[in-house]
Amino acid sequence: MKVKDGIMGLVIGDALGVPVEFKSRRYLEKNPVTGMGSGGVHGMPRGTWSDDTSMTLATMQSIVSTNGIDLEDIMNEFVQYE
Repeated sequence: MKVKDGIMGLVIGDALGVPVEFKSRRYLEKNPVTGMGSGGVHGMPRGTWSDDTSMTLATMQSIVSTNGIDLEDIMNEFVQYE
């Protein structure tokens, strides 16, 4: 369960960060993230995660399905997430 909890934390953190991705420290000091927002570089809707989460989910899917690290399988999972 700890791994699942950690992945959930990553997904939520990523979605919180998408609207402020590439913003300066000064901007974030004046406009702290206090909840899910929309916008960002690509004008994404509230709660959208980035490619970081997609690649993590693909990696974890491969690890679970192969019961280990299989680089070719991970690559195939990445292709399916495009």
